[in-house]
Order: sequence, then structure tokens, then C-alpha cells
Amino acid sequence: MNNIKKKIGLIVIVLIIISIYPIYKTAFGSKNSTSTANEKDAKVSAVNFDKTTYNLAIGNTYTLNDAISPNNATDKAVTWASSDTNIVKVEDGVITGMGVGTAKITATTVDGGKTATSNVTVSNREANDSIITFKDKNLEKNIRYSIHKSTGVLYKSDVKNITILAASGQDISDISGIENLVNLQTLNLGNNQINNISSLKGLTNLQTLYLEHNNISDISPLKSLTKLQILGLKSNQITDINALKSLTNLQTLALNFNKVSDIEALSGLTNLYSVDLQSNKISDISPLKKLTNLHYLYAESNEISNVSALKELTDLQNLSLQSNKISDISSISGLSKLNSLVLADNQISNISSLSNLNNLQFDLQLQSNKINDISPLKGLTRLQNITLSSNKISNLSALTELTDLQLLELKNNQISDINPLKKMSHLQYLFLQGNKISAEDQKALKKALLQLKNIYF
Repeated sequence: MNNIKKKIGLIVIVLIIISIYPIYKTAFGSKNSTSTANEKDAKVSAVNFDKTTYNLAIGNTYTLNDAISPNNATDKAVTWASSDTNIVKVEDGVITGMGVGTAKITATTVDGGKTATSNVTVSNREANDSIITFKDKNLEKNIRYSIHKSTGVLYKSDVKNITILAASGQDISDISGIENLVNLQTLNLGNNQINNISSLKGLTNLQTLYLEHNNISDISPLKSLTKLQILGLKSNQITDINALKSLTNLQTLALNFNKVSDIEALSGLTNLYSVDLQSNKISDISPLKKLTNLHYLYAESNEISNVSALKELTDLQNLSLQSNKISDISSISGLSKLNSLVLADNQISNISSLSNLNNLQFDLQLQSNKINDISPLKGLTRLQNITLSSNKISNLSALTELTDLQLLELKNNQISDINPLKKMSHLQYLFLQGNKISAEDQKALKKALLQLKNIYF
């Protein structure tokens, strides 16, 4: 009897060991290949929606964006379900309003069964919520992208909340239909083929508008956009800017590369901070004289000869008047806040009015003028870059104390003595081509300025 009990006991012990062995392997690890592979898999820990509630009109669509955590999860597949498909239909995250009511949209991860939900309320359209269309399919494509509605009929309610539209370089030629985006604040339509902007006249909430590089000649529709602060009209076919008179909130205006000759419309825009008038047909800049808030003025490549209007613009920091017909620059002697001044390619011989511009630091360009005396520059010790090429300069002694200079261009002058340059310990780039400098002096200068990156004789 005792032997039978012992045998039964042994059998029970063996059965217990067999039953707990898999548990032992799981708890204390196993070195087989299956376990190693599982360790490499990144399991899904959570799924979330960008919107947990959403309001939708019947017939409208919206794409719910699901975010899987962690980002490197191996299997990010998700299944979608609606609690009531008569109210909201869902397919691959795209929800469509079907009937009035509220339905719960659920996304469930294939890996781990994690869920996210969003309550979608569907309502009838308002009586005045009409269908809208866009003749230009490229414009329509950009608008659909901004509202996450790739297909289906577009209604006014779909676009009424758009405040920013970036559609630069999209091959757009017709902007009709954009008048329905009544809450637009920022609009970029640059680098397209637009010639008619009449559809913009009702977008009175616009604060920033870019229309550069188009084929626009008539800007009269802009006169009602009185909230505009930034307006970019570069590279168009504009001749008449009278429409700008009413835009008194403008702070930044780019009119460069057009065909403008009369800028009287700017005379009352006293909030202007930056104006670019480069490459037009302007000869009279007197309308600018009251724009005392101006900090940046660019008027290169025009027909300007008289700069007396600039006398009172004492807040100017950057001034560029390259390629004009200027000979007298005495009016800028009081512009003491200037840190960059470009007067290249004019008819200037006397630069004495520059002697008080002690804040000039970043750039002084005087190339291609008629200058022979540069002594007024001797006190401009903060200057880092000076271009004086193609003048009549022979004496460089005024530059001796300008030890902060990093770039100095003196090409095509009448220079033979370069000893004043030997103390320029910060100079990196030196251009002296087209002068009469001996080989011996060239060698001595190179030895004195070992820090130079480039020197040209």
C-alpha cells in the first residue's frame, strides 16, 4: 500500500513540473530566436485623434488624423467604425456628414486593440450656405488641402474659417471664387500667372498679401483692403498706384521691378517702415518726405537726381540709391542712424556729408562714381565693408584707422601707395585690380596682412 502511495506521489510531482515549465520559461527568459524577434518589435501603446469633437454639416467631409504611439511602432494599421452610419460615415479616417445627429467615430489599432474616439455632430446647412466653385483647379486644390476636403461639393461654410492660404508657385491664373474666403488674413499668391485681382476687393480682413511675380497691371481692387500691413507687388506690370492711398496701415511695401513713375499715393502712408521701389521709372521722391517712420528704403535703378526729401527721414537705417543720377548727397548728412548705405553708380564727387554717419557699420558702397577724396571716411571706424572701385582715388591715408574692415574693394582707381592698408588686422578680402601697385609693395602687403583670405592685384 505504501509503495502505491509513493508511485502516485511521484506521478503528481512529474505532472506539476511539466505544467509549470512553460511558465518558468516565460518568467526567466529563453534564448530562442522567437523571443529575440519579439524584442525588436515596437508595440503600439496608444492612438489619439487631432480632434476629439468635431462639427460637420450634411454633405461635408473631414479627415480625422490619428497619431500612433510610439512613432516607431511596427504595425500602425487602424480600423475605423461609426456608431451610426446614418449620421456619420467613415472610411480610412475620412468622415462624411450623412444626417442630423451625433455619432462616435472609433479608431482601433490592429496591434494591441488601442482605441481613440471622436464625437462628431452633424447639422443641416444654413439657408445661405451655397455651393461655391473655382475656375482654376490649382487654386481649388490648394483650398481643399487647407480644409482637408479632397473631394465633394464645396460650400461657403467649408471655407469661411480659412485665415491663411499659401498658394505661391502653383500655376494659378484665375482667382475667381477666392472672394468666398471672407476671413482670410494672410494670402500668398506669388509666382503665378495672375492678371486679374478683382476677386480680392471684398477680402477686407487681409493683413498680409503677397502678389509678386505675376502679370498684374490694375491694383484698384486693393483700395478697400484697409487692414493691410504687408503688401508685396514685386515684378508685375504696375504703372498706377493710386489705389494705395487708402492703405494707411501699411508698414511694409514692395513695388520693385514694376513701371511706376509717380509715387504721390505714398505721401500719406506714415506707418510705412520698409519700402522697396527698385527698378521703376521714378525721378521724384518728394512724396516720401513725411514718412518719418521709414527704417528701410530701397530705390535702386530709377531716375532720381534730387534726394533732399530724405533730410527728415532720420530713422533710416538702410538706404540704397544705386544706379540713379545723384550728384549732391548733402541732404543725407543728418541720417545718423544709417548702418548701411549704397550709393554706387551715380555721379557723386563730394562725400563730405558722410563724415557724421558714425553708425555706418555693415556696408558702404560708393563704386562707379567720381570720387577722388575719401578723407570724410576717416572717422567711420565701425565700418566692416567698403566698396570704392571705379573712382579716381589715389590717397588711402583716410582708411588707416578703419581697423574693423573685413572687405575693401578699390579696383580701377589711381592707387600706387598701399602702406595705409597694413594696419587692417581684421581685413579678410581685398581687391586692388586695375591700379599701379609695384610687385615689391604687393609682397610687403601680403606679409603684413597674413590673415587675408583673398587678395587680388
